[in-house]
Amino acid sequence: MNRSVLARIGPALFAFYLLAYAGFFAWAWFTFTIEQYLPIFRVEQAARRALLELLAWSVPLTAAAVVTALSLAAGSAKRGGPALPFNQIVTSAVLTFLVLAAGFTVISETAGAGSHGRLDEMAWQTRLARQYKDLAVKSRGSQDWNRAVDYDRLYLQIDPDNQEVEGWRTSDEARASREQAGAATAAAAAAKLPTGVDAGSLVKKAEGYFDQEDWFSALWYARQAEQIDPRRADATRLAARALQMINGSEPTREQAEDLTFFKTKKAAFDVLSLGDAATAYYAFSALARQRPSDPDVKEFLTESEKLLKGQVYFSDDADTAAALPGVANLLWFNANDASATEVVWAGRMVTITREDGTNRWFFDIEAIRFDAKGAATWHFSVPRARLSEDEKILLLKGVDRIDPKKVTQASYHAGSRPAAERNILRLGMGIEDLPIHSLDRALLAGKGMAELWRIRRSLARTDRLHTEVSVELATRAANPFVFLVVSLFAVAFGWSLRGRWTGRAPALAWLAAPAVVAAVGILVQLYLHAHRVLLGFVVLSLGGLTAAAIVLGVLQLALVAIALAVLAGQSTA
Repeated sequence: MNRSVLARIGPALFAFYLLAYAGFFAWAWFTFTIEQYLPIFRVEQAARRALLELLAWSVPLTAAAVVTALSLAAGSAKRGGPALPFNQIVTSAVLTFLVLAAGFTVISETAGAGSHGRLDEMAWQTRLARQYKDLAVKSRGSQDWNRAVDYDRLYLQIDPDNQEVEGWRTSDEARASREQAGAATAAAAAAKLPTGVDAGSLVKKAEGYFDQEDWFSALWYARQAEQIDPRRADATRLAARALQMINGSEPTREQAEDLTFFKTKKAAFDVLSLGDAATAYYAFSALARQRPSDPDVKEFLTESEKLLKGQVYFSDDADTAAALPGVANLLWFNANDASATEVVWAGRMVTITREDGTNRWFFDIEAIRFDAKGAATWHFSVPRARLSEDEKILLLKGVDRIDPKKVTQASYHAGSRPAAERNILRLGMGIEDLPIHSLDRALLAGKGMAELWRIRRSLARTDRLHTEVSVELATRAANPFVFLVVSLFAVAFGWSLRGRWTGRAPALAWLAAPAVVAAVGILVQLYLHAHRVLLGFVVLSLGGLTAAAIVLGVLQLALVAIALAVLAGQSTA
């Protein structure tokens, strides 16, 4: 053999990889279905699926290319020229496949993991977009134009080039604008007031409202400034002046209706100032139904709603989320240490991405906490929950926008908790890590090894996912060695078949190359499956990833040694 292994197999490897990627791309393109993906995802979906298939078949493709290239080439002795020394042949083969194994590993852990995640995201976005479209149609049918516009915009965030939905959005916005034309008030002046949450900005804002003779707003922001910085004497004086003007502007008793409205508004304002967001919200909501154009009522209804959303969720928002797809059957340890164990189950988690942020909803939640002795401290269930804006707490209490008596809250089956904690549950992990705890499918393929290692370190050893992640890490660590071992055996096998032809290889031999790919592919898939079974057994029975690493190292060294021995037995002539 007067040419290096790489020179002989290089063109065949390139041809096999290129033809395989083209074949996989064509297969993904023609098997594309709009039921699973939106049309805008067709090219990206085909490209990513083709890449994943190429990575999945990289070992059998490489082995088939090596066998084909070496077995169908005429014997070097027949062509003349000295044979290469054995050490050069082995060195060339080992270095070639080490580089290829490293390359495929890097691609798999970067582009491969990213493609798995992106395909899952595109499928989820497709389901979500279709639900948005259906909900927009329903809202349009009930002439709820504002909600229809909201769903149109959510759909266009996913499929921005959809002309049909864009046309719907334009017409829905026009109808909503006409409907609200009479209700729009002069908020422009308020918009020009200073914004901010520091005491100085709030004082300036209060002064601006005072100059506009909006006494309630002036009092509200002056009191907010006092809470942030009690030393602000100007805020105290301004609050006193605003309160004096409010009391001085009280309608006369002859104006009975205006007087009742004024007193109710002032009482609602006082309740809001004390921090009772729920009572204030329902009071201002009732006042808004009486006089929708009252600027004070509109402003403080919005303020009380914002404060209330930090404590509870609105049932109609939960109804909207309940119609959308999400990650199902989540089970995770919310806490697991020496003092207590807290386990949470959620039937489904729904994520809604909006222009102003992301909302996450949970349905069919059940949680139980055990103390260090194994006794149940508390156990509750709740049909719905919303994640707080800081993504740290599940809000378990739901309220109706109109009727304060319609309440959904946690139902305790055992034990209890303090009143302030009964309808909240602190989330014990990052929200981005939660989807991998789905019992339907652990989304491990979309994570790189570094991310898997981080997740594994955050899991308790008793967590079912700890074992799955350990097996996945061990399997991925074994893949480069599998690539090297199979490739070396392929070189030995292909080399043993070289020189069978007196001249050029017959056409039938070339036509048989796909059969070689299929045969090698089946054998390699069996080999990979056996590896995964062995590693799973070691992780489960011998104590974890360390034992798996030792067994893996010994096994791969033995297989590499056997492959080299088989290769050494081949003639170099």
